[in-house]
Amino acid sequence: MTLTGRRSPLLLMSLGLLLLVGCGGNDNPLPGVRPAGVVGGKAVDAVLVGSTIRAYEWDKGNIVSGVIAETTTDSAGHYTLDPSYKDAYLLLKATGGRYTEEATGTSVPLKPGQALTTLIRYESGKAITSHITVLTHWAACQAEWRALLQGNNNSDAVGLSHDVFAAMAGVSIREVEPLNITDPNNASPVMNAGLQYG
Repeated sequence: MTLTGRRSPLLLMSLGLLLLVGCGGNDNPLPGVRPAGVVGGKAVDAVLVGSTIRAYEWDKGNIVSGVIAETTTDSAGHYTLDPSYKDAYLLLKATGGRYTEEATGTSVPLKPGQALTTLIRYESGKAITSHITVLTHWAACQAEWRALLQGNNNSDAVGLSHDVFAAMAGVSIREVEPLNITDPNNASPVMNAGLQYG
């Protein structure tokens, strides 16, 4: 009886150590940091300078997140976002800043409430080009209508709406960079896609 009494604490300690060794014995590593996917392009009504670009998750016609990533356009209207986010549809929204009126050279600030948007299919770890223009804004508005009122899924709502306005413009409205046709640096003997879009 005394012998068994002495062995009990040792036995319990041994069992405890075995259980601890058994914990975490799985060789699967912990999930890593989600890779950022770079999203970049140009914000153009005329070129938008100093405009704030914010990214939000978009689902079934609605914004369903807070701001995922934010940046400001440079003097040429270019922006780059580095969201570390799950694969999702994102609404990119340009607000504020200013543009130069091409005919007069007057600097015009965007008023509160004025915005341009675009919708993209974001995939983490991938580079995506998406310009933000009047046509991408109209396509985003139509995608919202298709999702909310026509019952289209996200893929159809975004894809079909993009295709409608791309067909009107004759170019991919997200991927082709619009060029200012009044800028001598963009002069070309042929009408390229950028000038056609500009």
